[in-house]
Amino acid sequence: MGDPIQAAILLSLAALSLVAAVYFGVILQRMVSARRWLPTLATAAREQGPSGNTTQPESQSVCVIIPAHNEASVIAEAVRTVLAQEVDDLRLVLVLDRCTDDTRAFAEAAAAGDPRLEIIENDNCPEGWTGKNNALRRGAEESRGASDADRLLFIDADVILEPGAISAAIHLADQRDLDLLSLMTTLTCDRWFERIVQPASCFELGRLFPLDRVNRDTEQRALANGQFMLFRKAAYDAIEGHHRVKHELLEDIALARLMRTKKVNRRFGCFLADGLVVCRMYRDWPTYQRGWKRIYTELLRRRVDRLRRAAWRVRLVDIISPITAIAGASLGAFALARGHWIGWLPVIVGTIALANYTIVMTLIYRAQRVPLIYLPLFPIGALITSLLLSRAAKDLRTGKAISWGGMSYAREAR
Repeated sequence: MGDPIQAAILLSLAALSLVAAVYFGVILQRMVSARRWLPTLATAAREQGPSGNTTQPESQSVCVIIPAHNEASVIAEAVRTVLAQEVDDLRLVLVLDRCTDDTRAFAEAAAAGDPRLEIIENDNCPEGWTGKNNALRRGAEESRGASDADRLLFIDADVILEPGAISAAIHLADQRDLDLLSLMTTLTCDRWFERIVQPASCFELGRLFPLDRVNRDTEQRALANGQFMLFRKAAYDAIEGHHRVKHELLEDIALARLMRTKKVNRRFGCFLADGLVVCRMYRDWPTYQRGWKRIYTELLRRRVDRLRRAAWRVRLVDIISPITAIAGASLGAFALARGHWIGWLPVIVGTIALANYTIVMTLIYRAQRVPLIYLPLFPIGALITSLLLSRAAKDLRTGKAISWGGMSYAREAR
């Protein structure tokens, strides 16, 4: 290899590494800034002190509504942890949505006769509604517990609440005067796809909806997470609740978008649960694939071109950029060893890019409670995530229906 060719390669690697260094440097700065001014549920709990009830008026009754379609394997822990919350006036409504398993038996056993548990049997879904939205609507409109509650808390059946979670959420919502407070739950990470693929999938979600954009006062990006949504009931009723989003597969995002409109103009926020609310999103790999394809399809508004661009962005930014930084630093060092001073440039820039990338990923893995030993496998998870995005685009383009919660939904590309 001649010197001009070698110099061109090294300069090209340095330029690409510079782009990566700036990109991950900006992300790092935003993450650090957000950690400083954005609270988490855990910080709200610490502000309350050990009792967890320092600022809650006695009148703030909370009705927790859980939709459940064949959730026998997880419902008991959800019921137990809800009923264990230290809230003066707590009600729990479980909507059994077309269940064909023993969800009811496990729920009743976990409640052990606690009169705060109310069960609604739902055996059908009206035309034009998704199954989950119909179940949530019935819980909010037809239950005794929700009829006069001050707040409605919608959680999924696979959610586990740590002690003090609900009182801390109320405290945080009151502190920031929010009509809707949602949480990005802490996800479990004891299965291979949760440790290898899930960090990359969540990173792409965070790139689309960074929390600093979600929680600012102007040009707010609409984000909520259906795993945990705490409403002021007056606000929920004012926006007509789930009636307005009855056909949406991501009702959480749709509700946040609705609250952001000028006509509604209600305040919402989304924060990290930081260990106080835990969720296993998907119990196996096939469900994980279907679930994330559904999420990405709806987040990107059923646009094939957006899904394809997101897939290529993941490949370029999350896979190629760190490889380029490593290659630049390595080849630069080799060039320096052979006496070529131009090697300093890719070594310095590549090292900075790799450092920024590593720090960003370390913060992400720690936030998700994923052991750092799996961090070197992030590019593999990113590759799989990009393939999920590409397959979501293909499914949408070919008109493949989405199967979820015991129902099938046809989705047309926009």
